[in-house]
Amino acid sequence: MKRIYFLLGVFVPALVLFFASRFFLDPRVMAQTHRATARATQDIEAVEGRARRGPEDMAPIAQDPNPTAFARSIPALVPPTKTTTAFPQSMVNGESANAAAVNAGPNWVAIGPAPIPNGQTDPANANGISQTQSPVSGRTTAIAVDPTNPSIAYVGTAQGGVYRTLNGGASWTPLLDNALALAVGSVKIDPKDRTKVLVGTGEGNFSGDSYVGVGVYMITGADGANPVLHGPYNLDTAGKDVMTQRCAVALAIDSNNDNNVFVGTVTGITGLYGVLPSVLPRRGLYRSTNFMGGAPTFSKLAVLGEDTTTTA
Repeated sequence: MKRIYFLLGVFVPALVLFFASRFFLDPRVMAQTHRATARATQDIEAVEGRARRGPEDMAPIAQDPNPTAFARSIPALVPPTKTTTAFPQSMVNGESANAAAVNAGPNWVAIGPAPIPNGQTDPANANGISQTQSPVSGRTTAIAVDPTNPSIAYVGTAQGGVYRTLNGGASWTPLLDNALALAVGSVKIDPKDRTKVLVGTGEGNFSGDSYVGVGVYMITGADGANPVLHGPYNLDTAGKDVMTQRCAVALAIDSNNDNNVFVGTVTGITGLYGVLPSVLPRRGLYRSTNFMGGAPTFSKLAVLGEDTTTTA
């Protein structure tokens, strides 16, 4: 009996290893597995790769970037009876287009789901696919809390604008629905005047749906009943648009002089499937020294190690 057990203990594992090696090490099987894995990885990364830093960002630099998104001051709040779209105030040659023509179509009412199912939540597998897919909200890209009243906060979203709470998050009010871009990359409260909030448009998180912006907006009376939306501000001292089609993902305001505003811009995408804009202003660090003057302009600052070639 012991001899039988011994033979089984030797030959059964050997047979298993033999057939497993014939299958898993078969070049045809390995090739098919490799191709399937490569396709899956390519599908996941193809779109996101187009919006990342580096060699993918090879769009020509706009040498003479004429303005396309013009600054103005309008109410930040949209009346509840008004249909809201991403671009309710399109501009043509500096003039407001006919709102009725732009917004022609049916009224839409959000019915859910809320929260959003199938979230890309951790943990993820080797291909970056969530193993839990827990319910989520849309992407939150920036948060600013009033330094004198923690119940007041402003939240920027990937493609939904800016929301304000005055009661610690119990309710939220959209403040950016009248803007020319709803993708938000940064939100800052003016350290010298907490009723002013600056918003950098364009998400810039290098995903397949991180959309570009049109520059920087300012909301005055941000914590009041009638906040006003100013902008977008995106011009250099020569009157050229240096921010539209980029993402303003970083804002800094001088605490001693709020005319000094710094904006960092990066790459985003437009349209479907991660399309890079065909012509771009140069990305980088910009500074305004007259931001609160009513018609702010920006100058590009040199950054150590920055690419200064003709590509973006």
